[in-house]
Amino acid sequence: MEVAKTLLEVTKPVLADAELNYVNNYIGLQVAGNNYFWLKKRSGNKSLMSFWVGNRLLSKTTPLLDEKRIPYTVRKGETVRITTDKDTVQANRDLFLQLGKLVQQAWTS
Repeated sequence: MEVAKTLLEVTKPVLADAELNYVNNYIGLQVAGNNYFWLKKRSGNKSLMSFWVGNRLLSKTTPLLDEKRIPYTVRKGETVRITTDKDTVQANRDLFLQLGKLVQQAWTS
């Protein structure tokens, strides 16, 4: 839950209408009824964060994560998954803000 609240705070400049959406197995960062990010609790205060950027924006997304040496996996060539925590989100605010912009672009264009 801390990771979701921190992500909401960090991405607020680009996702002004975002709100937390509590579902049984995860927490979504929701904009206009769509979960832009979703987080599932993991052990050790970590969360599995997933977000959809589509094939078109994947090539812009993965280099950002590579630059910060944040490990990730890509599912179905469109959805990125990372394991993160509150401290990582806070320490990489610019990265998560850029990810928020890319996710918003994927959903709106």
